[in-house]
Amino acid sequence: MEGREGKSTRGKRLRSVTIFLVYVYVAGIVMFCFVLRGGLSSLNFRDDSYMSYTKMINWTAEWPYVYRTLLPSLVKFVGALTPTAVKQRVNSYAENKPFLKKIGWTTRYSYECLVSLGFIFVVWIAFAYSVRHLVQMVYVTDPAVSDMAPVAALLLVPAFFLENWTAIYDPMVVLMGSLGPLLILKREHKWYYVFFPLAVLNKVTAVIFTCAFAAREFRYMSGVRLGAHIAAQIMIWAGLMALLGFLFKDNPGTKAHFQLFWNLGGFVLSVSLLHTLYSLAFFAGFAFLIGYQWKKKPKVLRQVFLAMALLFIPAVMMFGRAMDELRVWYDLYPAAFLVALPSICSILQIEMTSRPEFDG
Repeated sequence: MEGREGKSTRGKRLRSVTIFLVYVYVAGIVMFCFVLRGGLSSLNFRDDSYMSYTKMINWTAEWPYVYRTLLPSLVKFVGALTPTAVKQRVNSYAENKPFLKKIGWTTRYSYECLVSLGFIFVVWIAFAYSVRHLVQMVYVTDPAVSDMAPVAALLLVPAFFLENWTAIYDPMVVLMGSLGPLLILKREHKWYYVFFPLAVLNKVTAVIFTCAFAAREFRYMSGVRLGAHIAAQIMIWAGLMALLGFLFKDNPGTKAHFQLFWNLGGFVLSVSLLHTLYSLAFFAGFAFLIGYQWKKKPKVLRQVFLAMALLFIPAVMMFGRAMDELRVWYDLYPAAFLVALPSICSILQIEMTSRPEFDG
């Protein structure tokens, strides 16, 4: 009996280690694409870019980018704790490196940029585990599916930026987009209220999680209690927005760009035909996978996803380059992937059903 238990324990450890190594490997692929695309766009690693890593970390980037400050502020904090000699040694080592030159690396703050990339790599791995937990929680399927679904979720991420560019805060947006639904679906209120202010500091669009929270909790809470939770979250959101507005009041730029007319057709004339076709195929693919056998998807998940989408889609159509900068859809991507997953499994003839607690 003890021998069997020992073998079972070793088997679980081997499985865990293998999964971790696979996630690290795939995260490395995504990381390479992310860094290369960001460097080639000339926006990330040049100190004179209006939203470079350096300016984001030093809080001197233009609006509206500067208020997406969670990861840049973490890097700034690490930089403040690091001895100057260490930073100078790293900066000297990075100078004139061929690969860094290839991706437009002209920053004088190599240490801070490399710390940023280290954080981003960890974020991609955390995203994989978050997706795995979501799949295990919501669906009944073969364990291999829940183990490998995060690989698919990671490998789809470059589809959002290969035709565009990347930003230092983007990976954290993807991670928050998975952690939010995870905590909301699990009804982990205490951890959710730790998560929510951090999500707001990462991006203003975190208010969509309040809609998801309401969709999840309306059957469990009285109207008064739910209203109090919603009011508290709106106050947290508004308070942090006011604080960031005060801290960065002297930064250049515009707090919001009205993009509705661009999204309704202007982008077709302003970008290449290939890019336009790519964007249309992107949306058509996701729409099909989300809508296919819609009523068979978990009811609770559908409600949470729709609550997020009904606020996010109009907002991004009005204030984001929604049609050609596909990266602006990161906020909704993890929830959309979770909704689309049964469709993918059905097409591949893989059995997947909803857990009862999320289907009624």
